[in-house]
Amino acid sequence: MLRDRALPGVFAVAMLLFGTRWISYLGHEPFFLTDALLLAAAVGVILAGWPHGSAWARGLSPWLILATTWALVRFATGPDHSMSALRDYAPFLYIGVGLIAGTATAFIGAVGIFRTGRILEYAVYGHGLWNALSAVFPTLPEALPLISRDQQLWVFTIRSDIDSAVSGIAAALCVRIVVFGRGWRPPLAAAGLVVFASAIFLNGSRAGLLGASALVALVLLRSITAADVPRSRVLFVLGALPYVATLAVAQIAATGIGDRILGTFGMASSERSMGAAGTAQARMKAWEAIVSWFLSTNERIHLGAGFGINFMSASGADYKLVGTREVGQTIPRSPHNFWLTLLARLGLWYALLIALIIIVSICLGGWMWWRCSHSTLLLIVFGISLTVPITSSLGVVLESPFGAVPFWWAVGVILGGRLEFAERCPPH
Repeated sequence: MLRDRALPGVFAVAMLLFGTRWISYLGHEPFFLTDALLLAAAVGVILAGWPHGSAWARGLSPWLILATTWALVRFATGPDHSMSALRDYAPFLYIGVGLIAGTATAFIGAVGIFRTGRILEYAVYGHGLWNALSAVFPTLPEALPLISRDQQLWVFTIRSDIDSAVSGIAAALCVRIVVFGRGWRPPLAAAGLVVFASAIFLNGSRAGLLGASALVALVLLRSITAADVPRSRVLFVLGALPYVATLAVAQIAATGIGDRILGTFGMASSERSMGAAGTAQARMKAWEAIVSWFLSTNERIHLGAGFGINFMSASGADYKLVGTREVGQTIPRSPHNFWLTLLARLGLWYALLIALIIIVSICLGGWMWWRCSHSTLLLIVFGISLTVPITSSLGVVLESPFGAVPFWWAVGVILGGRLEFAERCPPH
């Protein structure tokens, strides 16, 4: 039965949540395993007749279709259709992934929702475990199979920003089990929480830590305020918080991410914090160069520069970001800020449209999860919608399939599902 199937596209999302960057390179350029799974999901949606469902009539399709079509028209009418232009355009094509998931939310039943949540839960936990293992043993990936020689990617190679975000979702799931769980599950979840948190600290990503911390804090707040939580459990968690906070601060200081955070705010006191301060200053100078270049013509302001052009080089931001243009060096095509990429590629109005979709998705997803916090699927979907934009503000995440596919899929579930979907979510 269609109602008992997992949501379409979940296997592509689960694969990318599990392996993030290194697993996204499975296949042969320009067609990867992720694309095959998404194509199969899209065909399944069409054959099942889900596009004719009520989710479209409730407002899912206009916004995502507008964002997808806008980018497609800009690419089709642009002067450059090279492989570089196609790579620049691909992240905007992935916005359509939201339609794959969203069209099925009106039909999926409790069994299908349960299966979707369970698949994603296993993927997130699996990611957190290998991420912790690679963080503790940095040379481990080089002993494993090579995925991409050009990118120097092996199995279990860490990409600190997105890996910290996904590990934060795993940590949030553990927090919920610690508060709500029974029997052997809370102690095991507490151990998992230590493992996943350690991986986040060792990764050293400031944006990843911020996204993960925001999600974990919200889950903890919702868990201890739930009406069905025993008062003794709430008192225990509140009593343990000072000790956990002290341990977290010590961990941050020991792993050096605290130095990097201080350096970001101009309070450098060590070599690591001075390096972080230098990185932050380089990014600010690069961002200023992009903004100046973007504002220099009305066409760029309204329509952007399009695809294919390396706006980093055109604006001089690449030199300000990396400090050199030596022969053989990979010239950056992204400013490590998704919002500036939006402005440079497609202009102000498109950036405002995407910002509106993201803000609505975070707010609506948080409201759905807060009302039905027992649902694993809703927690993971909200976690993706919250953590990925945060990490994308300081990294190349939403411009890449390992960030774009899970994020826009989650947006589709949120916009297509609404509260009545959340109320069908079974507790587990």
